[in-house]
Amino acid sequence: MRMISIIFGVAAVAVLSALISQSPGNSVPNEKLSAANESTSSTQINAKCGNSAEGVQAGSIIADIQTLTHRGYVVQKVNKKVRVDTPPEYGPSSPVNVSYATISRRGKVIATFDAGVYFGLGNATEMGFFSLLDNGRKQLIISQDVPKGGRQWVVDFAKDAKIIFDGQKFGVGREGDDLRVSDLDGDGIYEIEVPITRFYGFEKSRLTTSETPLPGIVFKFDGEQGRYLPANPLFKDCLLKDIAEAEKKFRSQSEHEVRLGDLMSVVLDYIFAGEEQRGWKFFEETCKLPDKAKIRSDMQDVLKAHPVYRYIYKKTLNR
Repeated sequence: MRMISIIFGVAAVAVLSALISQSPGNSVPNEKLSAANESTSSTQINAKCGNSAEGVQAGSIIADIQTLTHRGYVVQKVNKKVRVDTPPEYGPSSPVNVSYATISRRGKVIATFDAGVYFGLGNATEMGFFSLLDNGRKQLIISQDVPKGGRQWVVDFAKDAKIIFDGQKFGVGREGDDLRVSDLDGDGIYEIEVPITRFYGFEKSRLTTSETPLPGIVFKFDGEQGRYLPANPLFKDCLLKDIAEAEKKFRSQSEHEVRLGDLMSVVLDYIFAGEEQRGWKFFEETCKLPDKAKIRSDMQDVLKAHPVYRYIYKKTLNR
């Protein structure tokens, strides 16, 4: 986003906590990976892993634009005033200017994009078009964000204004620059890669912002469902290609060098790739902290409430 001059402080931490509390929690999306996606071979995906370097950051696509028109639709940035919670020591909060986006047709608003991503200095709402689906059309990307936090959406206008990627629904996303599109499997259709920020404030701020793991989630377009769905297990070979080196590096550290965030990053990469048992095996073998059992329990509580984890493991959860 273009707010690089804003210092990320207490107010930004507050909005991150708000984003966490607003996540869909126990609501498990009802979609399923199509048979075509489930049959995608790791060999095909492996052959294209290197192409992720050719991806595009959303920050180079979207911009601070007031109004866009497309196929009879009007996409508009809308401003309003809200009160943002601040620590008591800062005194009474004052209304701040924030923005969100709407899509209208024939003068009627048909979609609103407002995930409540605000902080003490406001927020940013940016938008732009990019061809993700290799079908001759461009899709609209919308980002509402603050420093270190945010939500994004993608809208396709094939028949109507259909949301095909919903970061708010899946509890994913940070700033617009943190969303990346890449054709990882070489099928001509871009995958969407975004982080999860749910572990901000983990263990009552035991981790600093820079130490907090940000698990990356790959969303693949599902032709049957007509939307992007979490697909880390399909790209396991790509996502875990450096995991052995990360494990080796972590195991070689002395007890005084070990950082909880590094440990959690390895564990979470395994878990979101569908390798939960391997992740917890690594945790049990390497975690030497005295409150090890509590850390694992708290991590599991966060995971089981997160929509992406619940989507990936829904068959296990429903047993």
